[in-house]
Order: sequence, then structure tokens, then C-alpha cells
Amino acid sequence: MRRSRGRRLLLLTALLAACGVDVTGMGGPFGPEEDAGVDATTNDGPVAGDGSIHEGGGSDGSIGNDSGGGDAADASDAKPPPDAADASDAADGGPPPSTSCKTLLTALPVLFGKNGIYVIDPDGLLGAKPPIAVYCEMSLDNGGWTLVGHSAPGGTAPFGWTTATGTPTNLAAPYSLGVAAAGLVFTEVLLADQAPSSLDAGSRAYKFTVPSDFVTTYLDASVALTPVTVLGPCNPGGGAQMLQHGGGTSVTDSFFFRDNGTFDDPTLRFGLLAKGFDTYYTNCNQGADLKAKQGSIFVR
Repeated sequence: MRRSRGRRLLLLTALLAACGVDVTGMGGPFGPEEDAGVDATTNDGPVAGDGSIHEGGGSDGSIGNDSGGGDAADASDAKPPPDAADASDAADGGPPPSTSCKTLLTALPVLFGKNGIYVIDPDGLLGAKPPIAVYCEMSLDNGGWTLVGHSAPGGTAPFGWTTATGTPTNLAAPYSLGVAAAGLVFTEVLLADQAPSSLDAGSRAYKFTVPSDFVTTYLDASVALTPVTVLGPCNPGGGAQMLQHGGGTSVTDSFFFRDNGTFDDPTLRFGLLAKGFDTYYTNCNQGADLKAKQGSIFVR
């Protein structure tokens, strides 16, 4: 049965409130076709029809750190294809939330180049897990990368694939999303150093292809990887040695990467640590020119 517009708005408002979004006095999300007194071409409405947040940024739906230009005022016109869990919402004519930065960019190509904070719902609007606010890298290597961790000077554990700590926009403290609990599905990983005072990639970035069950299958094991340079001059054949194995996703002090699969000795932990990269070597061929740099890890 087709739900009333009022009921749809109440449901979306409740979900946004669960994400910590201030919905006081909010009438609900309106696209250009449901104006209700809110001008969709300005920043007057707190929520766009695509589920992203309007706050302090442009009309593209991001919060701050928007490195792109242009106007995405028509973003709420686009409706990403629903999954099975969202069938009833699609019947109502409302767009389901995107499940990742990649699906958000696929649904709304106008967001390319507009890095920033967006709301996604990895398991769908009617799923058991609430929507979450994440940082989306919408520029590098065709965009669509979801930030799942970044280091901070002097940062300490817990930190890693299965740890949820910090917030993405606080660069003074380590952040990790807790990928497994969030329900985020991905097949690519991107390691990058941080640009100064920014969540954007700096001067080095490398990507890998991983199995879709990477986090759950390699809790206590490792897998061989083939690093591909997507940013910077360091491009040794076969990839830098210290990035050729990953996994050990159960460890709570790092996003583990190194030249072999040994990860169970905490005194020999390499990869992205809460305090920054430790790749042991300072050169390109072995250490990827990342040692001691602050870093970020993205997935898509």
C-alpha cells in the first residue's frame, strides 16, 4: 500500500535524527518537485532528496571540506536504483539512501570532484543498521571512495578495520569507522598520505583489489596484494614491498600492511597505525615513501 507523504517524511526525519542530525523544526526532505516552502536551489533546506546533508557547504549536499565547484541544485532529482530492501520506499516515489560513496556518485555524477561529508546507509533504508555520516573522496581515481580511517599525530590504539573510534573530520585524533559493524561492502582499498590540514589525499596514493569478504575472511590471516600507484611518482614494478600483504583485520592497533603475511607480533606491526604510517623503510621501492607520514585509508 502506498504510504502517505507525511509518513515518509516522519520516517526519514527519524532516521536523520538517529544519525545525530538536528531535525528540530524540520518539515522533512523536499526535492524541487515537493517545494513546501523550501528553495531546493539554495542551502535553505537541511536535507536533499538524495539523503545527503545540507549544512555550511554548497547545494551539493556536503558538509564542509567541499573541494569542488559548481552547483548540484538538481541533485535531489536523481534517484538511485533501489535494492530489494527498499522496494516499498521506491513505490512511494522517494529515493533510498546510497549504500556507499561509490553508489552515491554513480547515482549523482554531478557530485564528482565534491569531496565532503555525506550520509549513507550501507544496508539500506529498511535495514537494521542506521545511516552514518562518512567522508567521501569524490575526485581521486574517478572518485567514490569512502574514508574508513585516518591517523593523527601521537594517536594511540584502538584503531583498525574492526574498531570504531573518533570522527572523520577531527584530524587531531585517530578515526576508524569499524567497517564490519557498519556493514560497508567493498572490493578496493586505497592508502594515501594526508594533505596538510585536510582529509584529502596528499602526494602519494596506492590502491589494491581485495575480496568482497576481506574483513571477515582475513581476521586472523593475510592475503597477497598488488599495489597500483594512483598518485605520486613512486611506482616500482609490482608495487612497493611493504604494501604487498594485507589482512589481520582483527588487530586493534593498525590497518595492517607489510612485505609478508606475519601480523600476529604486535612489536612488528606495520601499515597505517593510529599515529601515522610505519612502512619500516623510508624509500620508494620498499616503503612506498609513506613512512612517518599521516595517512588515510579509503574503500569502494
